[in-house]
Amino acid sequence: LRAEKGWTPLLLLDEVAAHLDESRRAVLLERLSGMDGQVWLTGTDPQIFTALPAGSRFFRVAEGRAVVVDSQAEKISRSSFC
Repeated sequence: LRAEKGWTPLLLLDEVAAHLDESRRAVLLERLSGMDGQVWLTGTDPQIFTALPAGSRFFRVAEGRAVVVDSQAEKISRSSFC
């Protein structure tokens, strides 16, 4: 899209990582981190996202608001990711 139209690609994946075993999830995350664009993943289990590369941003959604989650410890300990 970028080369053809000048658009930055945006990929939205809802709960996809929860349906993969650990090795397939690692492959998915590795491939997504190499994409030229934005990737948004949703999930309710924060442990699934521990293998995301440095620089990944985490948001917690509650009561219609998205809040940036700051620390790595906070990212992993939250059980209310949406």
